[in-house]
Amino acid sequence: MIHKISYKRTLSALGRNGHIKQSGIEVMNREDSHQGHISLSPITSKGDIGRCEIEIPIEDLQQVIDALEQVSGTPIKNLFKETPEYNEIINDLLITAMEGGSNYWYIIEEKLLPDNKEAKGIYPSDVVIKHKGELIIGDIEGQDGTLGKVTLDRCYKALELVLINQPKIYGRIMSGDYDASDADVFFQYAVMKEVVYG
Repeated sequence: MIHKISYKRTLSALGRNGHIKQSGIEVMNREDSHQGHISLSPITSKGDIGRCEIEIPIEDLQQVIDALEQVSGTPIKNLFKETPEYNEIINDLLITAMEGGSNYWYIIEEKLLPDNKEAKGIYPSDVVIKHKGELIIGDIEGQDGTLGKVTLDRCYKALELVLINQPKIYGRIMSGDYDASDADVFFQYAVMKEVVYG
């Protein structure tokens, strides 16, 4: 996955060929690495990728974020912003979790649309992503009652929690090399903001 960020002003970067005018930065998740790492490369004023790259291991990314917060004096919140690419990843995670990885502990108590109308006949992941509704999730054995809810915002927060707390799983998710157990971890973070089962 690649994100390109355009700066509001032109700066400079130092690469193999000396200083270049930098108009932005390319952020890439290296899918060819099973360990998982993020690479950063400058975007030149002509829109090309400069011959310079910094690699950050996924498991150390939070330390980098913390350092950026400290030196800038600006808290970094909401690491993930909604994009079609992330929505597709979340959709696949929800389906994998609800159809296999998490079905040992959860039950959908209600499917609600934004107007609080029941979403009968709408697939659960579509309720969350396409309709911006919510799933009310309960304990399948009925002992713990309602456990939480799943919304698109909570799914994006779950990605952040997986990145911070389970970086290896995050790397597999971003590379598409995850399994039902990984999807279950994501789903638990989305429902309860922590991993309780399994």
